[in-house]
Amino acid sequence: MPLIDVSVNAVSYVDFQVPMMDREKDYVFDLTNILTPPSGVSVDRNDWILKTAASESYAVHVIYDTLMTGQQFISYQDSVIVRGGSKPYTFSVTSGSLPAGLTLSTTTGIVSGTPTDSGHVTFTVSATGTSGGSDSKQITMRIAPGTPPAYVPGDANHDGAIDISDVVYLIAYIFSGGSAPVPTMAGDANGDCAVDISDAVYLIGYIFSGGTAPLPGC
Repeated sequence: MPLIDVSVNAVSYVDFQVPMMDREKDYVFDLTNILTPPSGVSVDRNDWILKTAASESYAVHVIYDTLMTGQQFISYQDSVIVRGGSKPYTFSVTSGSLPAGLTLSTTTGIVSGTPTDSGHVTFTVSATGTSGGSDSKQITMRIAPGTPPAYVPGDANHDGAIDISDVVYLIAYIFSGGSAPVPTMAGDANGDCAVDISDAVYLIGYIFSGGTAPLPGC
């Protein structure tokens, strides 16, 4: 079985076994019990396997370029994996956007929420460490089509009741980039097949002025 040596700071060497049938796979080396970030990591210094020795500084690196496949209308959670540099990391989306209904935690790198649309989405995530600089990677993820849950028109936050909290939820969605109603048409209180400020006004009239109850729309 071929061996590839991995060295840290060009001092200590560890032999890593690579089965013949797995030579074309990607490997992640997770360095543990290291008090400070090493200045560099070298792979195969004697060219036993590789034609050219490979070295990489131990800076911040976003590891994977894909996230777990999710399903529309089903709660989702996965993480952007980062190694190198020094924690804590700060995460941000620098181009593109996450699937509707999902958010990225700027402190943990966790992508979570309930996706309201299906399809493939590509966006770029940047991670910055307290040392070791930053790294960005374009990430692709897929949201599989799902079956919309049963809903009550006007129950925007899907808590089983129609009250002022639904108005607040709609306003946050429309004006502040808040989470979408699940399904989106649950926010269509006036039955005009759109979710906008007129639905919040309609709900206020229903809740406080005895207006007509929310109408089934699309």
